[in-house]
Amino acid sequence: MPQPNDHLSKIEHDIRVVMDERKEMVKVGQQILMLLGKYPYKPETDKTEIQKKLLEFMAHLSNVGGFCDNGWRRAIFDIETMLGLSALSLNFDLSSAPNLVTFLSTATMIQVDFTKRPFRLVGFDIKAFQTRFRAILKRGR
Repeated sequence: MPQPNDHLSKIEHDIRVVMDERKEMVKVGQQILMLLGKYPYKPETDKTEIQKKLLEFMAHLSNVGGFCDNGWRRAIFDIETMLGLSALSLNFDLSSAPNLVTFLSTATMIQVDFTKRPFRLVGFDIKAFQTRFRAILKRGR
């Protein structure tokens, strides 16, 4: 039979893992923002390095999402999809980089509510994020 301390240890462990993943996510996000710098790019920015860092960022975001409920896991999947499409568009047109900066800045502001299990994300409006992304896609056509 599990002891009360075992349950508390599991919660503490999960909180520590999420906090560490979020810390790494923010650090990598800051590195990406530094790589992106200011548009227009002269000299041209290293798109491959940005994309590698973005994959690392999304891995940390996914790990945070693994401790959240289904609704937030779907939201994180949506965020990753938008970030992935933004990163892919860098291959074709660097003018899309400011959009990536916007999405990345928003994603790094995610906070985790540890008061309930599974955890929830707070301080982030996925609907506003999706609306902004759709508007940017429409402008790009």
